[in-house]
Amino acid sequence: SIYAAISVFSILGHQVKRTGLDLSEVGSGPGLAFIAFGEGLTLLAPNTLWAILFFLMLLSLGIGSMFGGVEGILTSMEDIRPFSNYKRRTNMALVSGSSFLIGLSMVTQGGQYVVELFDYFVGTLPLLIIAFCEVVTVVHVYGLKNFCQEIKAITGRSPPLFFRISWKYTAPTFIVFVVVGSIVFEAIEPPTYTAYVDYATLSKSFPVWAILVGTVLLIITVSPIPAMAYIHRPSDWRQRLKDYLKTCGRSSAYTLPKYDSFDTADSGTQRYSGL
Repeated sequence: SIYAAISVFSILGHQVKRTGLDLSEVGSGPGLAFIAFGEGLTLLAPNTLWAILFFLMLLSLGIGSMFGGVEGILTSMEDIRPFSNYKRRTNMALVSGSSFLIGLSMVTQGGQYVVELFDYFVGTLPLLIIAFCEVVTVVHVYGLKNFCQEIKAITGRSPPLFFRISWKYTAPTFIVFVVVGSIVFEAIEPPTYTAYVDYATLSKSFPVWAILVGTVLLIITVSPIPAMAYIHRPSDWRQRLKDYLKTCGRSSAYTLPKYDSFDTADSGTQRYSGL
């Protein structure tokens, strides 16, 4: 991070001094990498070599970042039908092919506006909602005590008190504040995008149809959470919820089986006895 900050702000500082523009006008977002850095690399010798290395670095960074996202999608797909019946390469082809087709719209002449539409409506609020649901599910549905018991069985020690407090209280509270603040801010300030007109950048409001498209994208992103929760709900979920609320969250909606020891598999890996 320190090395990246030195290279970033040294180039940006040079651009500000040379052009006399404000720092926010020199470059931001995609323009920072492809315009500001591209021009800054021309000042290094040999500039062709540094330009090749820089964009190869961007390519490897993008590919490396995609591994985590694709693997996360594949893991979820392999747990549900009909994808669980397919071979892994088939699921990978479906994910990669659909992502490629969606990405084609972002490399057209107006692709930058598609990127901003996705980034504004899908890249912020849905991620916070997903993170909140993950924390609530693990800590309050599965149970913090059960989760700590699992960690202790694997590592031999329970998580520190700091992490337990963060998981149960701090993280959900901060996420709720950020989500509510984001919704209020978007309700007060209309969503805007950066328009490029005659080599100048202008901030314009999204048209109504674009806001509707972005809202649909947001709903599609988070709708699987309540849908799958409803499909896989236990038959006595109402009683479990009442018991949980009566104990003020001290109990969980799930009872963890007791695992007192590890069994060593033939492959040398360890697993819980009874799993």
